[in-house]
Amino acid sequence: MRVWLITIGEPLPTDAGTPRLLRTGILASLMHRRGIEVTWWTSNFDHQRKVARAATPASGRTAAGYGLELLSGRPYWSNVSLARIRNHRQLAADFRVRAMQAPCPDVILCSYPTIELCEAAIDYGREQRIPVAIDIRDLWPDVFLDLLPAALQPLGALTLRSMFEASRRTCRRAGAIIGITDAFVDWGVGRAGRQRRRWDLAVPLGYEATQPARADLERARRDWDAMGVDQETFTLCFFGTLGRQFDMATVFGAARRLLSQPVRFVICGDGDGAPAYRQAAADLPNVLMPGWVDAASIRTLMERSAAGLAPYHCGPSFTRSLPNKVVEYMAGGLPLLSCLTGEVDKLLREEQCGITWSEGNAGSLVTAIERLRLEPGLRSQMADNSAFVFRSRFVADTVYGRLSDHLCALAAAGTESATTAYPSDPLNRP
Repeated sequence: MRVWLITIGEPLPTDAGTPRLLRTGILASLMHRRGIEVTWWTSNFDHQRKVARAATPASGRTAAGYGLELLSGRPYWSNVSLARIRNHRQLAADFRVRAMQAPCPDVILCSYPTIELCEAAIDYGREQRIPVAIDIRDLWPDVFLDLLPAALQPLGALTLRSMFEASRRTCRRAGAIIGITDAFVDWGVGRAGRQRRRWDLAVPLGYEATQPARADLERARRDWDAMGVDQETFTLCFFGTLGRQFDMATVFGAARRLLSQPVRFVICGDGDGAPAYRQAAADLPNVLMPGWVDAASIRTLMERSAAGLAPYHCGPSFTRSLPNKVVEYMAGGLPLLSCLTGEVDKLLREEQCGITWSEGNAGSLVTAIERLRLEPGLRSQMADNSAFVFRSRFVADTVYGRLSDHLCALAAAGTESATTAYPSDPLNRP
């Protein structure tokens, strides 16, 4: 069986250092170990670090054994820009050409976004009579409207009209809609203008809690020691792309109120918002911003942290989601401090594995931090609950094993001569 996975924006196993593989990287390795021929179509531009992957050939194989196809697109420096849209169109155009030259797969899973690559994959699947599932990770283009003041959102919707049309077209024509939560699947089938059917499935973000190499861990511990990050201070950690989706102003406001307390904030990552965040934290000695960090540094920082921060703005795109860093903190056995309502708040309340503070309210965050700091029994219980929830719901092999089985069933249904007629047909034939 041959499977194509189409995802840009994730670290690759061929990237420099010790990259931490995410959803597609973990799924690709798992399916390959199961004897499935996997090709991962991705970008020659590293979205996280904003650098070209110049040293990696356009076609090749990873050390894990699966294929890697790097699509060509020009660089961009801002996540919200015309240059990024141009890059997405170039990747889709390159895929349309190169897909016709490659051995035909039995099924395709394409991450949404990008809308352009999803449309290209669906067009190819229809031509070759191959089922195509889209995997909804972010609610595009809705997420861009969330960044605008309410008064400007009607104008924004008008400006993004073509993207909304493409979004509806993509969801309507996809053979199956996968989503990281049930709310994401419901959004996708709603945009498609239909009800759920048998091939639509919610598959959460799984996390691979494997230990990096001992030498990498020792190096990372030395690095944190050199930066003064020890286990004596009550440390709150954050990992992620530093962009507009985070309420960092409130985090820094809480840090300012806690200057006299033994509390430290370690904000790891890079992105569009990094320069402004660094400036805002310049006079805060209890805030450390080390930039982008690798898997070993993440693992060892979580060992030294008391809780993980998830300071997302509460737009609809995020309240319906369970972001990757939430699962990552659970894998590290950390309680969560989040301002997200919706899915994350529900998880924290039902599983007693964290505290929800009020977005924009530094006092609310300070209260949550002090509660964990001054009640070690509560923090310890929440840490245990967090680790249990991870083991029971988010272990990568279990989560992505289920997704692998689903894709294999979708491939079989798409090639059988007695495939069920629409609306169950994964080829979405009229």
